[in-house]
Amino acid sequence: MRVVISCAFNENAIWALSRHASSHGLLTQRLVPAWDLASTAGRRVGAVLGWDAATRFAERKGAKVAASHLPEDVEISRVTELIRIAGARVRTPVTPLLGQYAWKAQFDRRVGRVLRTDGTDVVIGMPGSSLRTFARHPGPVRVFHAIDTHPRARNAALRQAYGRRAWAETYPEVLSRRIEAELELADVVLVPSEVVRTGMVEHGVDPAKIELVPYGVDLDRFRVDPGAVERSPSTRPRLICVGQISLRKGIPLLIEAVRGLDVQLSLVGQVFDRGVVRDLPGNVDLLGALSPADLARAYNRHDAMVLPTVDDACSLVVAEAAASGLRVVTTSANGAGELLPAGHVIVAPGDVVELRRVLSSLSVLDVDERRRISDEVRSLTGSRMRSWAGYAETVFASLVRRLRGSGAGPVVA
Repeated sequence: MRVVISCAFNENAIWALSRHASSHGLLTQRLVPAWDLASTAGRRVGAVLGWDAATRFAERKGAKVAASHLPEDVEISRVTELIRIAGARVRTPVTPLLGQYAWKAQFDRRVGRVLRTDGTDVVIGMPGSSLRTFARHPGPVRVFHAIDTHPRARNAALRQAYGRRAWAETYPEVLSRRIEAELELADVVLVPSEVVRTGMVEHGVDPAKIELVPYGVDLDRFRVDPGAVERSPSTRPRLICVGQISLRKGIPLLIEAVRGLDVQLSLVGQVFDRGVVRDLPGNVDLLGALSPADLARAYNRHDAMVLPTVDDACSLVVAEAAASGLRVVTTSANGAGELLPAGHVIVAPGDVVELRRVLSSLSVLDVDERRRISDEVRSLTGSRMRSWAGYAETVFASLVRRLRGSGAGPVVA
């Protein structure tokens, strides 16, 4: 099998697929934007103005970019990354167009100019950045890597929860139509959860196209650390929420639910909307983004993970938290809830009253209880839970089966 990956941005699942394809000699090209743009700018600002903070940022960002580099990478667009950064950082009426549509369309245009698929069996593309790629290259099996729910399902969920306030996070109509066209062209739609599969089918995607493979979980990194637990005693439950600080993740609903409760909440993640964290109550701390190692340590200082998302394909932080021995409270809109064993709590998205009731019933965990919760998650390894390497192996095995079934000729996995 010869594989090309059009990688508009790096997230855990596409990285797992890219790394597997590269290490197994399957990957011929991975088309990427200029991920080093931010670190290069940071180094220059730090050098010219003498800002140590800018230099440290550049070093961290540069190390992350270097760690995600593959020999097959072909950098195709610095403009794409510039538009993406501007759309993510600047709040204006055109933010949704810049941050969600324009850079993806620009990346797709650049890919369309340089991609060569002669002898290629599979092309994997990402939402919003694959329309021209799929249209111009009908020969290989075209795989739509669905990292989100269907755009119309996403928009409906956000509007139901927040009304007009949701405008900054809903997909523009032009992007929704673009993704629908990509789904129509795709031969395979790769989804991580039943939540996503159901939404795709409800919005017209052929069920025969859909390949459901749950994401992987790093069970080696996320585990119970008795020492960390014992060093952080508490008399009241400590809650942690990990994810983008945004409407979609349900952060305003969570803040409302914990206001006045005898709990302490830590919010971990990049702030997408500053308005969400304005006037936080005294029992809520904003920690910002954490590295994976720091996050693993943070889990062991908390008693429960709470993610009241209103729309989420498969937010793996809940599985990571459970593997670390935390109770999990999430919603039925989070596809990752399908991975959890019994005993964790799934509530309806947007139900603040029920969420508050559940959170008020939580208690401080001891080490033995944490180990029991963690062991339950690990017992699912091989059935519901798999590593990221296992995820990639499963995906490529499914693609081999589809290629053989299509009569595409000999396929070497």
